Amino acid sequence: MKNARQNLTCAALAAWLLLPLQAVLARSPDIVSAGDIQQLQLSFTDPTRGTKATYDFKGTSDRRLDVQVWYPSRDASSESNSKPCLLPLVIYGHGTYGYASNNMHTVKYLVEHGYVVAAPTFPLTARDSFARLPAPDVSDTRSQTADISYLIGQLLQHPVTSQLIDAEKIGVTGHSLGAVTSYFLAYGTQTRDPRIKAISLIAGGDPVQSALSSDLGLQGVRYAPVSVPVLFLSASKDVFASLTGRPFAAYSRVEPPKFEVLINNGTHVWFRDGNDAMADGRNPDCHFFESWKVQVNLRGCAEPEALIDADVQKAIARDALLTFFNAYLRGDEQSLLRLQQLGQYYAEVTERFELN
Repeated sequence: MKNARQNLTCAALAAWLLLPLQAVLARSPDIVSAGDIQQLQLSFTDPTRGTKATYDFKGTSDRRLDVQVWYPSRDASSESNSKPCLLPLVIYGHGTYGYASNNMHTVKYLVEHGYVVAAPTFPLTARDSFARLPAPDVSDTRSQTADISYLIGQLLQHPVTSQLIDAEKIGVTGHSLGAVTSYFLAYGTQTRDPRIKAISLIAGGDPVQSALSSDLGLQGVRYAPVSVPVLFLSASKDVFASLTGRPFAAYSRVEPPKFEVLINNGTHVWFRDGNDAMADGRNPDCHFFESWKVQVNLRGCAEPEALIDADVQKAIARDALLTFFNAYLRGDEQSLLRLQQLGQYYAEVTERFELN
């Protein structure tokens, strides 16, 4: 099966994708077409792992994982008759009480540039998972690392996605708690997956400090001093991250190649979809803490602050992510050069990097 995937050409894949719609739907009834992007709704069940009981959820003896997959439509997948059509895979992990589809501005951008993107709905930390929890249970974070490893295996066997994904070009990204999950998937001795070739942590603060200060189920996970290309995407006025470390704290710990792109005057919530705003001009990150009545002294929540335009922050984040994955999943030298010069392209960016 692996050789069949490797030998698939753009012409062969284009022919498959050009099947009449009825044939495609008969093969996979959950495919939905939206312009240049195809969407596939999948649900997998891992019989080897359970899902623990929490709140009113009674738990299960197996582990269900619902997943959304997006990939380029038939026209976008046929560059020539000779080039191989297997595409890099990027897995996106949502944050605390988030959604698999809450970063579609990034998903669409990656897919339009030739990536397959998959986003799981984590059972105990998603707002809309089958468990229907009234609040997230972040102590399930360690299980989320195993979810992503399990998901990679399933996607490489699925009749649709196995014909699209290059098994040697797999990356992971995530926002907030999804970034913490990604970190331990790369750097946890007991949780890492060596199939992952590059990771990007979006607004993840210091994942180690998060694991020490909260019960994420990661007690005892040791640091693996491995070299996995990593991009830290952070924002100088991220209220969430300020509770778990300072900018460049996690960057200083890991092995190169590594990059940190700090967006000055950016916020935590503006990395994902939506332009949330506070009516009084304060940092929109504060809304979460006030809604959940978190009684902590929050930097930047007392009065209005000068903030970046939300759409500018998103544009910088998309550019950095695509450039990073092009450099390390596609081996594109021009992207690697551009990645080192993002601070020259954007006045709003402060950047650090080490190549070796």
